[in-house]
Amino acid sequence: MVNFPQEGMSYEEFDELYEDIYSEACKYGSVRSMVICENSNVHLKGNVYLYYEKEQDAQDAKDAFNTRWYDERPLYSDLTHISDFREAICRKHDMGTCERGGDCNFMHVKRPSTKLRIELEKAQAKKWQTKH
Repeated sequence: MVNFPQEGMSYEEFDELYEDIYSEACKYGSVRSMVICENSNVHLKGNVYLYYEKEQDAQDAKDAFNTRWYDERPLYSDLTHISDFREAICRKHDMGTCERGGDCNFMHVKRPSTKLRIELEKAQAKKWQTKH
């Protein structure tokens, strides 16, 4: 989990942020999935969750991100007990019917454009296939 600011971002700016984070995260190992929360409550706001193929890759990423800054703010990274993002994501938010809004305690996921997500996943797969 890493916390990034994202208030008031356009879709293009969000895609750039998503690509930045994803590209950096892939330096430490194969990323199975990445989630960026758009909740407004303090404990989820701006959180980024990365799921790595290997635990050691997650540890390496955590250690590296904890020494970094973004937008003139320090990054805070930690390992989480969440092992399946699907169970932590608010399905009502995905359907546009969450009555709790940004204060919901389930993840309200902000998603990148489909085109960007596919491009990043293909690039990562190609990178890790050539390394193994």
